[in-house]
Amino acid sequence: MEDSDTSLTNLVSALIEHPTAIVGMFALLIAALGIIAQRRTSKEKNSLDFQANYLENQKVQDAWGHLRAFKDNKDPDKHNKLATEKGTDERKAAILLLNEWERAANAIHHGLFDSNFLYQAHSSTVIGLYKDLLPFIEIIQSTNPRYFVGFTKLAVRWQHKRALEFRKGIELKESLMNLNRTFFNFNQYLESHSNCCPKSYNFNRQLKEFEHSRNNFKRKHRKLYFSFIQRRWISIKDRLFKTNP
Repeated sequence: MEDSDTSLTNLVSALIEHPTAIVGMFALLIAALGIIAQRRTSKEKNSLDFQANYLENQKVQDAWGHLRAFKDNKDPDKHNKLATEKGTDERKAAILLLNEWERAANAIHHGLFDSNFLYQAHSSTVIGLYKDLLPFIEIIQSTNPRYFVGFTKLAVRWQHKRALEFRKGIELKESLMNLNRTFFNFNQYLESHSNCCPKSYNFNRQLKEFEHSRNNFKRKHRKLYFSFIQRRWISIKDRLFKTNP
């Protein structure tokens, strides 16, 4: 303990004798925070640029048209044909879209794109593309397992994240149902015991059940509300960036 106090005293004395060290430490801290903020801004800008190019790319839009036609095709062997018949519009469309999101997945993996931003904007697109082309991807990967690995990992990760969000929504709905049921029971008890002493054991038990359900609902609603605020903030930053590039 004494050694620790002595070391701290020596450190304070050294800083007092060399005030430039304090300035240097603050400068280093500010520089580190600046680098972190710059990287964050760069990731957001890269993500916005990718989204703008993706949405304005006519080849991408045409590819989605071909993919919708492929999805409506009722041929049970369509994925095998897509993998073996090279040069068709459907195959070119599938490869183009998968390559677009393979590059995006690699950029996210290396910290160049903002994963949360792209998830909020394109998670349904990526998950839907993965589900529609999964048999085709598996056939392609059977000859070369490295094909579309980044896209596959991204789609699975986003599917898992979507499932967790869906579960939170179900939990919130169940909590609201419990709250309504407890409130109904509480009212029933008050009506049937209107002449009873309000400090009875049963009254207190009903009150505690109601308060517990209410607090549980508030806690889950707060988590969902903060998640909504985060998504709205990302959307607002997106619009501001486009308005004031």
